[in-house]
Amino acid sequence: MLPLPLFFSKITPMTIDYVIPMVFEDDALWQEDYKKFMHILRYKSNTNARYRSWNTEHLLIGCIRKFMPFIRNIYIILARESQKKPWMDEESIKIVYHEDIIPKQYLPCFNSCTIEMFVPYIKGLSEYFIYGNDDMFPVSEMSEEDFFVNGLPVQHFDIKEFPGQRNIFHDKCKNQQDMVAGAFGKELGNTWLYNGHCLSPMLKSSCLEVRKRFEKKIAGDITPFRSETSYNQYLYVLWQYFTDKYVDGRVKSTYLSVKDPLERVERIMRNASGVVCVNDNECADDVSGISSLVRRLLNEKIMSDKKKIDYRVWVSYHRDELVNQYGLHDDEHHKLFATHKNVDGKNINHMNPVYSEMVTMWYVWKNNLKSDYVGFEHYRRHLDIRTMPKKRECQIFRAINFRNQTVYQQYAQCHNAKDMDVMLSLLDEKYGEGNDYSNHIRNSHVLIANCCFLMKWADFKKLCEFMFPLLDNFAAIFGISNTNVKEWHDKAYKDFGGARVDYQTRILSFLAERLISAWIMTNMDWWNGIDVAIVHYNTPELTEAAIRSLNKHTVGCRVTVFDNSDERPFPHTFENVTIIDNTKGQVIDFDEMLSHYPDKQDDDRNRSNFGSAKHCKSVDVLMDYLPNGFILMDSDVLVTRDITKFVCNDAVSGMEYTKDGVTYLMPFICYLNVPVLKANGVSYFNGDKMWALSNVFPNNRYDTGAWVYEDVRNKQLSCKYIDIWQHIIHLGHGSWRGKKTEKWLEENKELYI
Repeated sequence: MLPLPLFFSKITPMTIDYVIPMVFEDDALWQEDYKKFMHILRYKSNTNARYRSWNTEHLLIGCIRKFMPFIRNIYIILARESQKKPWMDEESIKIVYHEDIIPKQYLPCFNSCTIEMFVPYIKGLSEYFIYGNDDMFPVSEMSEEDFFVNGLPVQHFDIKEFPGQRNIFHDKCKNQQDMVAGAFGKELGNTWLYNGHCLSPMLKSSCLEVRKRFEKKIAGDITPFRSETSYNQYLYVLWQYFTDKYVDGRVKSTYLSVKDPLERVERIMRNASGVVCVNDNECADDVSGISSLVRRLLNEKIMSDKKKIDYRVWVSYHRDELVNQYGLHDDEHHKLFATHKNVDGKNINHMNPVYSEMVTMWYVWKNNLKSDYVGFEHYRRHLDIRTMPKKRECQIFRAINFRNQTVYQQYAQCHNAKDMDVMLSLLDEKYGEGNDYSNHIRNSHVLIANCCFLMKWADFKKLCEFMFPLLDNFAAIFGISNTNVKEWHDKAYKDFGGARVDYQTRILSFLAERLISAWIMTNMDWWNGIDVAIVHYNTPELTEAAIRSLNKHTVGCRVTVFDNSDERPFPHTFENVTIIDNTKGQVIDFDEMLSHYPDKQDDDRNRSNFGSAKHCKSVDVLMDYLPNGFILMDSDVLVTRDITKFVCNDAVSGMEYTKDGVTYLMPFICYLNVPVLKANGVSYFNGDKMWALSNVFPNNRYDTGAWVYEDVRNKQLSCKYIDIWQHIIHLGHGSWRGKKTEKWLEENKELYI
């Protein structure tokens, strides 16, 4: 072998992490610490801009995931456990609490400069990481080379002069610059090496060198609140400059301020590339307008260009006329597959009468027709794909709850029980008696039906490796060839005495449907593509019954409960339920919200403590948490039948009702197509038109669901009418009724038990 040339070097791919400190001022425990130490230290500050949240943090994570896919881990630094939000429970998000990196003598800490001094001590942090604030949003596709080239951070320094009248920021920059330059024997005078307010790519080793070199000075100026002598991340950036550990270049960034006109913010955010910083400022008392605009625009950015995701859905059909009858066609993500025709590549299409649509799965698996995500549909059953599943997640078409029958009993009723007995013996033999797959078939009442699903390719491959060998072994037991349709037809004729023979010939397809269901329910987190949201108030027995009725009649929904209770919070007792905890105003401070409406009417029993306004504001926030759309359901309803039909491409679906001269979308159950609503600037809450928030008639008669429906109709967006009373029953004012609530639940328990 010839020796490698001298210039050859092996480049190891970089592992890049992202670090963001976050704070949520609405956390009551955090507020308690903050007020206590402000009093002790006699610290004065306008906390509105320094600590207030625009409720964009989860959208920032979405932007990082979409536009910076090379990021390995996102480290979120929080003051304490009470700051953690439900959306942070993701595999790639690592939570770092102050106590994990900051010595006890410096806690509690309300100073981002102090936090930055301890970033390099994050356990597991990569040598290469990007540090950013929570107001810096990537808004277009970026790559590793935008931040690191040949293993060095990309930085640019504008050579400027410090102004004659310096503020605390200028003083801080000059002090740090003089300290670092002095360590290298340099004197810069009034020259300012300015690298801007943007994302900072860093080397952990350089940060640790800074800590070692200036340990005493840094330790002497660590304070719980900001001061003009506080050191910050600028030290690390300057060290990389003076040690020549950087590559000159700009991370494309655009700076916006809360003081900018909304028209400018929208224009720039729509057209910007790279990173956009939208900086808060103490001068702004009300940021509701710009924060709402930024949330909407970020949602649009995250939801746009879905077609770039590598996924393919294979659509099976078994007669040519079905193509025109159902309007089937190929497109970038959908591929028609004729199960009744001979096709190129390895296939078992001649066995379609026995395997049915399983021949499509076999074909894709055996020919290794990979895509990042792979799905399967029938000519008349289609998945509503609004988001891609993660590893070990699966979106299904539907799940059926047989209620009074197990999966085995339902199979025995419709097909040959002895066939399933043989399959169960094969499962027991391979995986041991009492294995999860057999247990599902024998004991579960829920079947994931129709063999329609979407999952990652790696998961699909494992499913096929599980299922098809079992079907082969089943055929071998009966001595029937997998290539001879007639032998299977004869078996069906014998089993059923000539009744529905062509249908019952699909033996392997019927067994495969149960095997797929067992495998998905054993190995995957699965859902039917439908999000349901419930706003909860102090009656957990009602909310729990509502969820149970939903799970009974529409199996597989993901439920989000927005908990506004002040006495009886909703207990987390369901696997498929996410709780957004607002019991102490962590997400929405209703007292602060109501303070913006000085002309609101006197509170009384009929207005339920401004419950309509609180409910609408909660739904408005849910539209940020569930950006793909959701079915909104009151906590005092019980589902009586499948509600899948509410999900549609229209802006909203449900039933309208007129009261006090105002027409509204009944909030008991309706569907909100969030991408359509946000793209058209439609919100659920409008304080100028809200029940009891003013003395202006009829604006003060807009009950829950009225404003959103009026805005939808004014903008001529399409609506789907559904008679909701065919799908639910409604108690009405369930939080107030006490004994009547108990009686109602008892009378209707068959709907949820």
